[in-house]
Amino acid sequence: MNKSENAPSWLRRSAFPKKHPIIRGTGAREYLRDIPIWGFFLIFCLILGAVFSTVVGAQTMARVGVLPFRIYAQDPGKAAEWLQRMLPAISAELAKDERVVLVPEEKVREALEKAGQPEIDEEIARQIGKAVEADFMILGSITQINEAISLDAKVVDVYQPGILASAFGQSKKLEDFPAAASQVSREIRIKVLKEEMITQIGIEGNRAIEENAIRAVIKMKEGDILSPRTLREDLKSIFQLGYFQDVKAEKRDWGRGKAVFFMVEEKPVIREIKFSGNKKVKSTDLLEAIDLKPRTILNINSVKANLNKILKKYREEAYYGAEAEYELETPKKGDVIVHFKIQENKRTFIRKIAFSGNLHFPDQILKNLLPETREKGWMTLFSSADIYKEDVLERDLDAILLFYFQRGFIEAKVGKPQISIDSEGIAIQIPLEEGRQFKIAKVDIQGDLIAPKEELLKLVNAYPGEILNRDQIRDAVIKLSERYADRGYAFVDVNPQTILHKEKEWVDLIFEINQNSKVYVEKITITGNTKTRDKVIRRELRIIEGELYSLSAMKNSREKLNALGYFKEANLTPKKGSSEDKLNVDLQVEEAPTGAFSIGGGYSSIDKFVGVLSVSQNNLFGRGQKLTATGQLGASSQYYTLGFFEPYLLDTKVSLGMDLYRTYRDYDDYSVKKNPGGAVRLGFPLFEEVRLYTGYRYERVEIADILDTASDYVKEQAGYSTTSSVNLGLRRDTRNHWLDPTAGTDLGIFVDYAGGPLGGDNYFTRYGASAKAYVTPVWELTFMGHGRIGYITGNQGHEVPLQERYRMGGIYSLRGFEAYSIGPKDEHGQVIGGTKELLFNFEMLFPIVREIKLKGVIFFDAGNVWDTGESYQLNDLRTSVGFGFRWMSPVGPLRLEWGYNIQPKEGEKHSNWDFAIGTFF
Repeated sequence: MNKSENAPSWLRRSAFPKKHPIIRGTGAREYLRDIPIWGFFLIFCLILGAVFSTVVGAQTMARVGVLPFRIYAQDPGKAAEWLQRMLPAISAELAKDERVVLVPEEKVREALEKAGQPEIDEEIARQIGKAVEADFMILGSITQINEAISLDAKVVDVYQPGILASAFGQSKKLEDFPAAASQVSREIRIKVLKEEMITQIGIEGNRAIEENAIRAVIKMKEGDILSPRTLREDLKSIFQLGYFQDVKAEKRDWGRGKAVFFMVEEKPVIREIKFSGNKKVKSTDLLEAIDLKPRTILNINSVKANLNKILKKYREEAYYGAEAEYELETPKKGDVIVHFKIQENKRTFIRKIAFSGNLHFPDQILKNLLPETREKGWMTLFSSADIYKEDVLERDLDAILLFYFQRGFIEAKVGKPQISIDSEGIAIQIPLEEGRQFKIAKVDIQGDLIAPKEELLKLVNAYPGEILNRDQIRDAVIKLSERYADRGYAFVDVNPQTILHKEKEWVDLIFEINQNSKVYVEKITITGNTKTRDKVIRRELRIIEGELYSLSAMKNSREKLNALGYFKEANLTPKKGSSEDKLNVDLQVEEAPTGAFSIGGGYSSIDKFVGVLSVSQNNLFGRGQKLTATGQLGASSQYYTLGFFEPYLLDTKVSLGMDLYRTYRDYDDYSVKKNPGGAVRLGFPLFEEVRLYTGYRYERVEIADILDTASDYVKEQAGYSTTSSVNLGLRRDTRNHWLDPTAGTDLGIFVDYAGGPLGGDNYFTRYGASAKAYVTPVWELTFMGHGRIGYITGNQGHEVPLQERYRMGGIYSLRGFEAYSIGPKDEHGQVIGGTKELLFNFEMLFPIVREIKLKGVIFFDAGNVWDTGESYQLNDLRTSVGFGFRWMSPVGPLRLEWGYNIQPKEGEKHSNWDFAIGTFF
């Protein structure tokens, strides 16, 4: 069966006169068939929609008839199938232009049969066109050779002689045929309808605006047919960029088509912004207050908007009567100077703050609650609280509301303040609705209880009969949530409810608890550690994958990580896991510098001029190990040390520390040299914050440079001796930072034993204890208390070595006193030290420049040293007060402090400056 028989009726040969020639042979195996196919009129919708929409204009309709195209094809059945697949797309293209009306297929077929002509030429086309009442007729042919296809089309005006238009297109494959049809459409439009093709698009007149920015909004492209509609849209798009005050388009001859040039006239460019009349507010401050910038396009609306920003800046400085206007100056074409002219007038301050509706509390109490909004007076001389700022007042009003909530007025409301300004200043009237004051009738906890109700109620610091306090409710919610979160209920809901008693000022306080499911830690993800190894971080964590979630363990883990000093900050964020009972923890750290190489110098009250060379790495190779090498050279001392510390020896919780050192200290009548010295120490964990320490120390000590005026005791110590000692200590450290803590405690006791079975020349036992506590209650004020007590005794009839005796005075003990000037003296009045010591230090630290970690300190010191046969006496303590500065510099902690000797003795100075490089207490 011939494939053409499967095609629809309008494609089959039987639908046409049988007198058409059928075969025009070109060879034995190839033949050509001329099959008139009506379906090709649909292909030419691609042509008709483009051609006749322009011909007929906007108000008329064109009737178009399509005659059978002659097809020369080796396989007409295949061509029929292809045409059938193209039909929906072709029909959709035709529907785009309503001004083209196709003559129905049946009418053209009937007229063609009546004509009885096997060959269709121009004259026959006109006759058929008149018969079907068409304006235009299309005829032509399609030729297919192998995969190539060509299209030859002609347009005949039914009422005008000759060919209105003809065009030719071809494609190498059938799939590319629509492109060939588009090519034919374009050719007809250009040749017949004298339409213009765009061969060039240009931009003229732009100086500050990049050409690419303009081209980005232009729709027309080179090679397109020039469309007035598209041109209008492009002009509008360019104008809407906002950079131009005029946009035009011009056509120019350009090769075989037309060039379209868009001519723009840019708005002026702001060359300069200047101010005049501003005597109290600097121009630089005004420039920061506005968003108008030089070398930008002038926008009048923006200039007007910035007038309000200038006035707002003046209001912030209390110039509520300030006036401002602008003037545009044009030094040359295209440039403009925006000149803001200001009349400042006088400043206007808050003269009065009053309240209405406050029956229980007077105005003065409420005014004192406003932290940053005050009436002008002596208390505002060093602040800007007497300047009215709307946003600041809004924040301050929250303090009023909180004040009422804390006192049982849970219905209290603060209205919108009324502001009035006159020549004397600003008056603020704040309306209040206090409502009733409520007391607690009962307190109860309901819902999911993980402990006896009586035990949970202890976490609620609110009791029947008390005035209801909103802060107590908030604190109770936090404590209850933390208690549940420590038991694994990470997503517990604690909902406080206040049930008011009708017609009475009583309220039931009910805490409804929904514990939800227990949550386990599924995965801990660490990010940001570019240097520090994962295991160094994980060993500090108190939360473990697979174990029950605990909020206190999360907090403790964060404190541990921040206390290391390896990171600027470490944050742990809980997130939902793969199921409701699982939780992931994202641990984000930001590495901080942990290594330092520094060369510095300074002046010390102890050593006079001192030079320091230090190399340290507190996180060696990202393993958490510490290595330090320091040399300090002063007029009366030399100190060289090399230290290593491993906090987790062989990945256990045992710590290892080793030191090698060489020291020299020059006293008034003698000097002490330790050359060489070394120590090794181990630390063993007992509890979470408690460690047991033990160590061994060996020193070779020389007492030399003894003056004739020295005591017999000192002279007896002359020469070399060795110290071989072991120590045992217990320490509990909960500080939040090892070098600059603001919270926590550091408690320790120790005993040091030398001589005997350990060998060496020096025999003694030393006992000691120390305690430090840090607290930061408010405003970043850190209070520190430090106490130290010590006792040393000789063993087996030996005297306590001179270099081991206690002395006080100087920056590390009693400030305000000369270094090592406090202690028992010999017969010549020289300090030789004692066998007992007691010291107290109290400090208040406060930030000065947070960015560089510079702090101020105010202190009180008390302490003394007693000899054998004397006892500790609190009424014999030497005391001092003073102030100073602490700086966490790259070299290390720097201290500059001045102390005042409260009760100086004969020969003692009243005050003393101390400088040091090193740790604090």
